[in-house]
Amino acid sequence: MVLKYWAASLFCISSVLAMQQAKAADQPNSNMGNTSFYDGLPVPGSGEWHYVGYQIIYSADKITDADGKSLKLPNQDTRINSMINQLIYTPEWGRFSDGHLVFDFLLPIFETARIDDGLQNKVLKAQAGIGDVMLGGGYQFKPIMGENGPLFSQRIELDFLFPLGSYSPKYAFNPGSNTVTFNPYYAFTAFVTPSLSISARLSYLWNAQNNRPWVGYQDAKSSQAGQAYNINFAIGYTLTPTVTVGLNGYFFKQFTDLKVDHARLPGQKEQVLGVGPGMMVSINENNFFWINYYQETLAENRSKGSKLVIRLDHEF
Repeated sequence: MVLKYWAASLFCISSVLAMQQAKAADQPNSNMGNTSFYDGLPVPGSGEWHYVGYQIIYSADKITDADGKSLKLPNQDTRINSMINQLIYTPEWGRFSDGHLVFDFLLPIFETARIDDGLQNKVLKAQAGIGDVMLGGGYQFKPIMGENGPLFSQRIELDFLFPLGSYSPKYAFNPGSNTVTFNPYYAFTAFVTPSLSISARLSYLWNAQNNRPWVGYQDAKSSQAGQAYNINFAIGYTLTPTVTVGLNGYFFKQFTDLKVDHARLPGQKEQVLGVGPGMMVSINENNFFWINYYQETLAENRSKGSKLVIRLDHEF
């Protein structure tokens, strides 16, 4: 009985100490490495409708604090598998001499989401389900052409995430964020040579207030994730007319503090860098396949692991 009592006491103390360190995934689920090579180019083909499907497999065995050190948890195993469905509409009536309008609809589905904190999920736990819906619109400029093909292409888009996804305050990770997010971005692709390209997507995130914050914030009535930016980048080399290989990555940085009950909570800014190899295959004129792998480093206040992104683009 004495051993059981002390074991239970130590378990409770460990849970409290870990809860003081831990935080919820306040930032919304955003595009970190989902797009890579040729991101600034127009969608291929002349049709109005395009489908893009992503299968994302993420795993991590470390959750970090503000200094990039592991949280004091017996276990920090994170496994998240998701599928993202995206529809892109480029209407005939929105085509002009220098470019065309682009409209986006995106629906993520988190098939599995699991966090094992080693404390029977007393501190951290996750749920799967439908994610927040993204709606957006932008303008794709016509590529600047040279003698041997495109030299530069760019796009600007204003996206909004709407809180329609699964959410509960008792989970540290949710498919939905229970708040509206404004997520504009600028993407470009520059061709150094006809075979060598550099692409990047520069995104900004602003999050509205969440009126049902994580329970770990101890009876708080509201929370607001800090502003952040994200950069996807890729260097691609064309091996054959249908195969491109190269290096891809992303860097996410939160630059303002999380707010809880309108008060700034220092030491909670998130950061992560992911880098790895990638490949794109042109199957035919209507179908394109990407596979990108990322190994994360420089993580702060979030998990540190690896990500595999499998992507298929199809023109209807």
